[in-house]
Amino acid sequence: MDEKFITKIRGMFESLHERMRQNLPFWENEVDIIIANQETDRNKIELTFDYLLDYTRHGIGNELYLRLMAYYRTVNPEGAAYYLQIYQEQEDEE
Repeated sequence: MDEKFITKIRGMFESLHERMRQNLPFWENEVDIIIANQETDRNKIELTFDYLLDYTRHGIGNELYLRLMAYYRTVNPEGAAYYLQIYQEQEDEE
């Protein structure tokens, strides 16, 4: 492959990674609100998991994902098990 192309792609990934790091406080706040309010809306919680999975694929937000997981186990153990399985499979792929 062309070295310029590789450098450009690498730069795009680094930029994406940095934007994700900058946006992580938003998701920290969302998780804090879910836990503090003892949110039980499965759709809201699972949508948050879906977004956080994108972050964890980039090595960002794993602790946040697991903190939400610990809370979700108290609300929906089956749903938590599903999202834990996805997380573990993702970790195994790396």
